[in-house]
Amino acid sequence: MVEVKRYCNLIGCAAVMMTICVPYFFGNLITNTISYLYFLGNLITYTISYLHSRGLYDESNLGDENWILAPVAMLHGVGTFLGACLHKRLHIKCCFLIPCGIFLWGFLLTYYTVSYSIWSIALTFGGISGAASGMSYALSVYVATQTFSERVGTATSIILTGFSSGGIFLNALITLIINPKNLSPNMELNKYRIFNQTEIIDRVPSTYIYLGIILASIQLIGSLLITKPDSTTHTNYEVLNENQSSSQSVEPVDVTTKEILKDVRSYTLWFIVCFGVTTPVLIQSVYKNFGQNFIDDDQFLATVGSTLAFSNIFFRLAVGISADKCGIKMTFLWTYIPCIILLFTIYQVQFLPRIWYLIWVNALSCLLSNVFILLPISVRQLFGSKHFMMNYAVFWNGAALGGFALPLTVKYLVTIGWQTLFFVFGGVVSLSTVLVMLLKLPLFPKCNKNVKDSLIELKPQMNDKDNVKEDGNCSVSD
Repeated sequence: MVEVKRYCNLIGCAAVMMTICVPYFFGNLITNTISYLYFLGNLITYTISYLHSRGLYDESNLGDENWILAPVAMLHGVGTFLGACLHKRLHIKCCFLIPCGIFLWGFLLTYYTVSYSIWSIALTFGGISGAASGMSYALSVYVATQTFSERVGTATSIILTGFSSGGIFLNALITLIINPKNLSPNMELNKYRIFNQTEIIDRVPSTYIYLGIILASIQLIGSLLITKPDSTTHTNYEVLNENQSSSQSVEPVDVTTKEILKDVRSYTLWFIVCFGVTTPVLIQSVYKNFGQNFIDDDQFLATVGSTLAFSNIFFRLAVGISADKCGIKMTFLWTYIPCIILLFTIYQVQFLPRIWYLIWVNALSCLLSNVFILLPISVRQLFGSKHFMMNYAVFWNGAALGGFALPLTVKYLVTIGWQTLFFVFGGVVSLSTVLVMLLKLPLFPKCNKNVKDSLIELKPQMNDKDNVKEDGNCSVSD
């Protein structure tokens, strides 16, 4: 029964993650709803076309659509703090149901605000849904890492496949609802190509209602599957550590949220998160606008968005397993170094067959997703698990600064040229790689298989703390 609850938690968190990705694109059942990040580049193009048709968007507004992402990132960070506070006071199901309702409310309001301006969309779709997605995201990561504390990397990567898998059907669904005839953009707005066909424009507002209902329903099902995790008690760790040498300790000393502000490692990790989250969001939000400059096939570009989600499902699993087996720093390096090369060369892909554009965008999206998986493991290894929820919220707020800076940066750089844009963000990833090298984590950590196996054996005893305390001479045997 305990194992059934553990895997239900994993499936539920993944479902929530799938749904909450939608505000990003403008945790497995719950995580899948977060996947809007993977269709933002698709939906936002239609939204810009709708605003232009109503005289609310012209060449002077180029780049303003990225401000939809700013409140998503900033309030997503605020949402993680709210989620951390909720889980201490309410039942875990209530903690998930509250953001589910807020999330739906944000989508329904966008049906009306899409007819006013970019800024009203940023408030409802970006702000309200973004805050709700932050709450669900933090809670999903918490439940998964507490339920599978012996395999944090793998568990995190599994629920984040929901973050990716939502895009597989959501991209196709959006295109089916808005552009079922696969019409191509027939109007140029400076460097953007947009739609001017009435049959497409008229379908944009109602699409937000359809998406809101579908995603909220998935979140609801995922929330009902989740139960309070049987967390590995600190007593269990203490018992093991007392009988292991210092080089075999399982958990570091737990650090409070106030104490991490005095720790140099915390600032290094914070900036890694800030840079690491900003760049993949950029790729997701501009891949379609950039691709329309040399690819005259809207269905193909929608397919690019769908394949992003599909490829990320498998790649994130590989990153999670790599983090558990090879360590955090090595996993960061083998994903970031190829990214630098790809960002500096993506502009030249337009001179190759279009299949290469799909490969380039997919490779960048996969490699840049590492921070989502490696952050929870880094927080636990560096600062312990006792205050994980609040500490995780502190570092995830590094995304808030990136979310604020991204629209300003993109709006300016797009006017200069796409090549400059990609070169700048190639430099950002290069800086992140340097910071990873400075992070005080071992490059090749020693794998303590015996201790991990002992933690797995102790799982059935987690609810019987007294037995663990009485057995002060617990030992790990081969």
